[in-house]
Amino acid sequence: MLSTIRIIGTPPPLGVPLELTGKILLGPGRNDTRMFAALSVVRGRIKRQPRPQEPSNAPPPAPARATEAECDKPPYGGTEADYQTFARAYGRIITPARILSGVCKAKFGQASRDGLHKLGFSDGKIQSESTEQLAGETIVALKKLVKTIE
Repeated sequence: MLSTIRIIGTPPPLGVPLELTGKILLGPGRNDTRMFAALSVVRGRIKRQPRPQEPSNAPPPAPARATEAECDKPPYGGTEADYQTFARAYGRIITPARILSGVCKAKFGQASRDGLHKLGFSDGKIQSESTEQLAGETIVALKKLVKTIE
């Protein structure tokens, strides 16, 4: 049973039902007993929804948002398991609390996303990925940036 699957490539739009075709990649998670699952998308299409019988006047559901308090303490808008995995993987080279708190605040609108945008992250990517995934990709992007100026 898969609880989450990562999409490789451009993240799909949120809230839009899709049918995706691709290749599922499975493997052991790093320093974890869970399996890693990802979908390398070959093609996709928007799945059509049946028209409702009566128009709904109800407002659309609000997107999930972390409160400011959730961005100031572990697991920083993510899950405890993902936080622990991130801390084990990157804790030797960075301070997990600082980067996860900053990414959480940018992801959930409590801080500017300018820094993430300058690293090449789109709003769609920021919305669709977990704080731990974004923080890991931020570290990689920063490392690439440093290599360009060395």
